[in-house]
Amino acid sequence: MPGSVKIESAGNTANPVYIHADKLVYVEGESEIFGEGNVVVRHEDITIFGDLVYINTKEGDISAEGNVLAARASGLRIYTDKLYYNTKDKSAYTKKANVLSLPWIARAEEVRQQGDKVELEKPVFTTCDAVKPHYRMEAAMITLHGRRKLEAWHIRFYLGMVPVFYFPYFYQNLEANKDPFDIKFGHNDHMGWYVYLKYFLFLNPLEGLVTQGYVGYDFREKIGPGFSTDMSYSLWDRGSGNVKSSYFEDRKIDKRRWSLAYSHEQRFGDRTRAGIRVNSSSDSALNRDFLSIEEVDMFRHEYSASFSTFQGRHSLGATVSDIQQLDTETKKYFTASRVLPSATYSMTSMQLIPFLYYNHAMMLNRTYNRQGDHYSDAGTLGPRLTLNSPKLPVVAVSGNAGLNVSWKKENEKDEGWGDVVNSLNTSENLRISILPSNHLDAVFTHSYAKQLNKFDGDGITGNNLNARLNGGYGTFNFSASTNYNLLAKRETLLNGSDLDRFSLLGFNANFSHNYYYLSASGSYGMPANQIKNLTFNFRVSDPGQGKLWSIGAYTSFINNLLDFRGHPQSGVEDSTTFGTTIGFNFWEDFNISMTRSYDMQQKILTSHAYNIRWHIHCWEAALSWSKNNSNAEQIFFSIYLSAAPQFKFDKPASPTAPVFDTLLNTMVNP
Repeated sequence: MPGSVKIESAGNTANPVYIHADKLVYVEGESEIFGEGNVVVRHEDITIFGDLVYINTKEGDISAEGNVLAARASGLRIYTDKLYYNTKDKSAYTKKANVLSLPWIARAEEVRQQGDKVELEKPVFTTCDAVKPHYRMEAAMITLHGRRKLEAWHIRFYLGMVPVFYFPYFYQNLEANKDPFDIKFGHNDHMGWYVYLKYFLFLNPLEGLVTQGYVGYDFREKIGPGFSTDMSYSLWDRGSGNVKSSYFEDRKIDKRRWSLAYSHEQRFGDRTRAGIRVNSSSDSALNRDFLSIEEVDMFRHEYSASFSTFQGRHSLGATVSDIQQLDTETKKYFTASRVLPSATYSMTSMQLIPFLYYNHAMMLNRTYNRQGDHYSDAGTLGPRLTLNSPKLPVVAVSGNAGLNVSWKKENEKDEGWGDVVNSLNTSENLRISILPSNHLDAVFTHSYAKQLNKFDGDGITGNNLNARLNGGYGTFNFSASTNYNLLAKRETLLNGSDLDRFSLLGFNANFSHNYYYLSASGSYGMPANQIKNLTFNFRVSDPGQGKLWSIGAYTSFINNLLDFRGHPQSGVEDSTTFGTTIGFNFWEDFNISMTRSYDMQQKILTSHAYNIRWHIHCWEAALSWSKNNSNAEQIFFSIYLSAAPQFKFDKPASPTAPVFDTLLNTMVNP
């Protein structure tokens, strides 16, 4: 007769074993249970299904036979003919088992578990569920340490029956959520065949010391080998940093080339910290010659250090830096900025009376002047008062007034103490809620600046009023803003019109829905009564659940008869661009998209591109082609395993336009 029973787990009543079977036999005095037919055994997070089961309640042994499935709450599934499990030490053992842990499918000669440690001996694993998998990987041993880490030995990667790669050992930290390998290979005319291999690490050798990142090896047929690292580290929650480096043996020019980007921050308590930053390289053409280098600025080298501390309301900081810039004519680096040092001190706001606050700041720096080959010294002191009105339902008012004292000595070799300039700066802000719930708000800001000594005329250096309007309702939003210059003299205004005191009026609005989107933005010159620029964007997609298609269009108009201030100018034609994007999802695994851009003034096609993505069983392929108005084409093809995109084959081909080649040729090694 069918039956169910609940028994103690080897004497542990807190974690019992539940058994159900078509037939159950309990042997009294022997602490043994036999089950037959549609057996289900459950203990903690594991459930075992089978045809036969034997349980020794005293020893905690469970033996299941016949079409056995062991399922864990984590999603792990083990299919086998016979499985041994012990409830005392939570160990398990089986032979010739199929293991499923989506998206991975595996078969192992032996599976052993002790606690949260699982060993798979001679496993074959893949993510392809075809009868004959398109690819697979084989290993001598894989060890899973719970959900923390994975170790594997002697990994062989096959495409069909052809072996492609071999790895003697790899380690993957499962907590870091990062694939252990990133492999890309392909071919182009500049480098020939190339292989980029990155191995990701997660090391925690000491409690509080954590290091993670990758070490990489690059092979380029025509250039030579290269090495790279990108490692981040943290030191007992007090320090952290990152180092990115690369090193290449460039056989084309017989030169060793390198790059280094390093940063570190050290914290001394919660309010004090120091940092260092270095960004340098052997030459200025690394980005051009090695596209895999991401952190190199070919025009700029930087060396800097900083310190800051905050105590109570007072903060203090200091910085020293040296920045080298590339001169593209001499092909040498020069000192673009050198600060030795820059020091700042500030006090955060202190309430004097209700709604009135006081703060001040001070700065001193010493900078290098390249043209005069000397240092300049400068300093500022700025006490400031701030007033915030109490909260009102419709109107909010705030303002501030400050005195700015500036000292500067242009040349350290000059006699005297330099020059001191005092100025007064004020601003007032008025916010009006015209409609509730932010449906319509208006913000007005007035700013005023006056020099108090060594001035011509009345000393006013700034007097501006800014107005902004914001609003929206539901899926519709808009804003507009402009600036009014009260200081401009009438003889400088266009045709003497006060409208020329206004800056360009900028505006934008958008309306969105679940399957369409419309936006407009632009600017308007009031004295010329003309639109300076205007852009419309429109997108609509299939409202059905499948989203089979989407269409987008945009048009952009620039009135070049107006300059950046909105004043008329001549000799420059307007430009109008019209572009479209179309995408089709013919079915879930195949889609095509097209983009085109057209110059409506010159009546030429300026750029067009076509993209195809195709998911084929466990593979995914992508093909793109584009061409711009300089006739520079780019073709890109990639194919990879959809469940393991780190194993990717790329084939780019990107000839450059003549104008770009000319620019690159000027950036040669210094």
